[in-house]
Amino acid sequence: MPKKIYPDKVKLKANPLVKEVWESKIKQSPSKNKHISYSSISTYNKCPKLWEKQYLRKEVPFTQNIYTTFGTAMHETMQTWLETLYHDKVKTANEMDKHQLLYENMIKAYKQGKAQMNHQHFTTQEELTQFWIEGKHILDFLEKKRGGYFSTKTMQLAGIETLLYQDIRPGVKFKGLIDLVFYHPNSDRWTVVDIKTSTRGCKIELRRILI
Repeated sequence: MPKKIYPDKVKLKANPLVKEVWESKIKQSPSKNKHISYSSISTYNKCPKLWEKQYLRKEVPFTQNIYTTFGTAMHETMQTWLETLYHDKVKTANEMDKHQLLYENMIKAYKQGKAQMNHQHFTTQEELTQFWIEGKHILDFLEKKRGGYFSTKTMQLAGIETLLYQDIRPGVKFKGLIDLVFYHPNSDRWTVVDIKTSTRGCKIELRRILI
């Protein structure tokens, strides 16, 4: 869940709607409510038999790989950078060592993935280094084009990993997380951003929807 990071000195300046989204908490009752996710729906649409084995019978365990490690690390690095950019100071965000932060997040994600796979290695040091180098280029590009992607003049960061937990039918809920939520005070509109890292090479895509 998004954590509360508004310091006391800016509480009164924060837009109430933005603050509400950032600090939103949705009570979950897993024991009472069944829920489905986008991944579950996508798997079923591709192959109902695979869905049955993976989600119903639990016969197909989730396996870690370099792409999941890189994706997790890049998500966390970008979110930390943007949280600092919007809720601290632009100067502080610019001075962050994002390359080092990505490296640390990749090591952390790899160790977590390794633990989930009974401490079996699922990538190599060379592959981790290759993805880290490519990741540095991605971060440099985003910083260079920051004004076009993440303007601090026209947008407010309203949410990171914002939980969606909505009724689909009685007793069944859809569960998902929105990577980034931005509010545009000038137009009173919102943008939701989905950070997608590729499973075909080291690439990243920002999918944005204006509502």
